[in-house]
Amino acid sequence: MGKADHLRFLSRHKRLALAVGTSLAAILAITSAVFTIGGWHPAIVYIAPFAAAVVVISIVMAKRATAPQFLPIELVGLRTDNAITLHCPADTKLRSQAKRLAADAFKRSFVLDPNVYEQLWLKNNYILACLCDEKDKLRGFFDVIPLRASFAEPLLQGRVSETQMTHDDVLSPSEMGSCEYLYIAGVAVENPDSYVGRNYAYVLIWGLLEYLKTFYGSTGPLLIAVASTEPGKALLEKFELKWENGADERVDGGNLYAIRMSKQEIERRQEWIGNWSKICNLSWKGKSNVVHLKDAKRPRRPSAAKVKHWDVPGPNSAAK
Repeated sequence: MGKADHLRFLSRHKRLALAVGTSLAAILAITSAVFTIGGWHPAIVYIAPFAAAVVVISIVMAKRATAPQFLPIELVGLRTDNAITLHCPADTKLRSQAKRLAADAFKRSFVLDPNVYEQLWLKNNYILACLCDEKDKLRGFFDVIPLRASFAEPLLQGRVSETQMTHDDVLSPSEMGSCEYLYIAGVAVENPDSYVGRNYAYVLIWGLLEYLKTFYGSTGPLLIAVASTEPGKALLEKFELKWENGADERVDGGNLYAIRMSKQEIERRQEWIGNWSKICNLSWKGKSNVVHLKDAKRPRRPSAAKVKHWDVPGPNSAAK
């Protein structure tokens, strides 16, 4: 057993022991109160069986309370032929939903005007990917924008902000193969503090890595992101982007992070997040790679992460 496995073993059994103790104390307290109020005094012969029963009940209750959960019911127990899908390009309906989620998730000073964003999307409809559940409801999105050096370099220096971007600053699909600067404009999930939301966040980040590998894995662009909140800053640092400059040096008042995102760097991060390909279909890959429940011998589940590196923070922004 490795060191990490040993620590997880100890942690789980420590929680179990605490839960057993808590359950045991609660049962004994309630029983004692009932006996006192009722004026009952059980014979000594019954004490040992009663104590054994209390211990067994406490252990059963504690095991149920501390049982590990890996996926929410919504992901594991789907009874449908549809799949969770990451759509890219996204249609008009999904773009509209993503704009509403962005307005709720990010500071207004960091959100592009919807009309300007639509012009960017018309220039390159691969900048937005939308994650939908089995009922085609939007659960999250990310937008990744390939930039021309004429805008990316001032952005790196802090002299311009995202809100000053125009369609002229964005590379077209035919130019993506020569991209040098790639901007993560936002990553958001619905209800990020919920258990379900956190799992969709894992799926979304897995999809983002697959997206980067497919479209930019061979170009090795400089990946840029600006964090305006502490959760966004924490996620970028977990993702091992390097801090470049902060609020005092930037017109947007955020913290800019960057890293040269090679194929090797992408694959290294994929080892942290695990493989969610049996749960999520990537529309840009064409044929579905999802195993439907009616055809599967086992429930769909992601493969375990090869390296236990980080957990997705609750709040919803990776770039804001």
